[in-house]
Amino acid sequence: MACFSAEVPQLCLSNRGDLVLKRLKISFICSIIFYFFFYLFSLFCFFQHRCVAIFKDKKGSGAPAGFALGSVEGRVAIQYIVAASPRDNFTFKCHRSNGTSNGFQDIYAVNDIKFHPVHGTLATVGSDGRFSFWDKDARTKLKNSEAMEQPISSCAFNHNGQIFAYAVSYDWSKGHEFFNPQKKNYIFLRSCYDDLKPRNR
Repeated sequence: MACFSAEVPQLCLSNRGDLVLKRLKISFICSIIFYFFFYLFSLFCFFQHRCVAIFKDKKGSGAPAGFALGSVEGRVAIQYIVAASPRDNFTFKCHRSNGTSNGFQDIYAVNDIKFHPVHGTLATVGSDGRFSFWDKDARTKLKNSEAMEQPISSCAFNHNGQIFAYAVSYDWSKGHEFFNPQKKNYIFLRSCYDDLKPRNR
């Protein structure tokens, strides 16, 4: 699966699903600067990448500061382009069952990641049918939704971050045998501005 992000004008990221992330700098001509080779170790994402999103500099310059990379193993990596400290780059687990049954935990793919255009916090959606809001700087979860009857396959914020939209549909994560044509696809809209406010530290 390929994933692509170009939310910030100066940078776009492309991933073909082969654990190679291509960074492109946008100018009058799109030129390849270099490849990021994120094999297993560098971002601790041990499985295929599923989605990628760029976040901006907190100082308000609008310049790209880094990106979040979601994987099929229920994990998100936060990576700065130029990290002030190696500790700024980290991963966190998400879209997993709270408890374990017979010693096993259910782990779901992260289907999409979006950063709030005002607060800089982020939303993730997954194959577990839930959306979650996160504060990457405080490294904490802000909100977790109830599970929908199908996976959440995609999400987006409107231009001023007042509305959060998410699509509920089968994402094929369990294969064709679990596809049910009787289940309808939906797009939901919800007010979200206050829910995405960063945690006071």
